Amino acid sequence: KKLPVKEITKTLKTSSGVLYRNLATHKTPKRIDEGIEHSPLTGELLRRLYIEEGLTSTEIAHQLGYAPVTVRKRLSAYGIKNNKYKRAVNF
Repeated sequence: KKLPVKEITKTLKTSSGVLYRNLATHKTPKRIDEGIEHSPLTGELLRRLYIEEGLTSTEIAHQLGYAPVTVRKRLSAYGIKNNKYKRAVNF
């Protein structure tokens, strides 16, 4: 199960630094970074969820099993602009 680091540290009641040091001590590799070109977080998927469906980056992250920061970085990498203002106007 691919849990975000934040969820792992919360469950274990520790910090990310302690988690990463223990991974290194026990020679446990970090997850392999597939790179943006092989990621299931495609520009098309993110545009649909973020722009068309109006989900927040946090909602997308929880729905797809990613850390919110990962979703925000991918939105930025694909040039998808923050739509907080648009949401505020629609309320």
